[in-house]
Formats: sequence, C-alpha cells, structure tokens
Amino acid sequence: MLIIWKAFCEYVKEKIVSYKGVNVKGFGAFTFEVQTDLPKFGINYDKAKMKSFGELIVEKKSTHKMRPCFVIDPKFKPLLGRFLDKEELIKPKSQSSVFQKGFQMTYCNSIPIAASCYLNRNVVEDSLNAIFAGVYDLVNLGKNISLKTGFCNINFVDRNLIYNFSPEIGQTCSNLLESENKVK
Repeated sequence: MLIIWKAFCEYVKEKIVSYKGVNVKGFGAFTFEVQTDLPKFGINYDKAKMKSFGELIVEKKSTHKMRPCFVIDPKFKPLLGRFLDKEELIKPKSQSSVFQKGFQMTYCNSIPIAASCYLNRNVVEDSLNAIFAGVYDLVNLGKNISLKTGFCNINFVDRNLIYNFSPEIGQTCSNLLESENKVK
C-alpha cells in the first residue's frame, strides 16, 4: 500500500504542478481558487475567441491570482465541527456543473497510478478506497491524523482540518502568464 500511496501522491503532484485540479472520490479535491479582478470594458468578445487566455489577460490588464486549496468531500463535513472554512471555493458563474470544484478539474485516474506501480487497476482502486475509508473512520472516531503527500500536509486534529501546501506550489501559482506558457 505504501507504493500505491507514493504513486498516488506523485500523480496528484504532477497534475497540480500542471495547473489542473484533481478530485479524489470519497476524500476531496486538490484544486486552485482563481481570484480575478473585473475586466475592463470595451473588449470585442468575437475577436477574443481567437486569442489565447494569456493574450486576453494582457489586453484586459486584469490580475489573476491562483491559490492552491483543498476542498474536503461532503461526507467529511459533518465530522469536522471545528473546520471553519467548509466552503473553500466561491463558485464562479462559469462553472455550470456541480461536480466541477475549482480550476480545470479532473478525476483521479487509477490507470497511470497502477502503471507506475506495475499493479492491476482494481488493486490500486481498492487500496485507495481502503485508505480513504480508513481516514474517514479514524476522523469519525475523533483520532488525530496527519497525511503527508509531499506537496500538501493534511492534518485532522480535534475535528478540525488544517492543510498546508508546500512553498513550491505557491511559487508556481504566483504568475498565471508563466503558468499558461508552461502548460502548452
């Protein structure tokens, strides 16, 4: 299980570094909150469709800040009575799906994790489900848990959730124009 956990952490870190959120079924979502200033008036949106996102940012001269965040699964919310930031993301109007929570969200895919471990996909899925079911059971019992993923430390302490992303994730999110160039 330790090999599967390390492969899972590397998979999620790879997605986070490439500016994509990952929704882990039964646990939560590692994603970004995009804070945007209001755009300037007078932009021709027919021509804007032909431009890239970075060019539109330069043209509008608006600022975008990406903040990494962790959105806990709704089944954990009743257990975390002291967690004040239960609604971590403010849903923008552009997100029409209830399953999309954050910036460029994808589901956690067990096939690349299984390929990196040289295991069957079903073994990886069952192991990850067992890990997150165990976390749920321990939080339900009121136990303190510390999950270290390498890019984010998640601590469940006294029915509270505390998470800290590594400084390198915060530095990579500091400039959205550079991030778009890295993604392409």
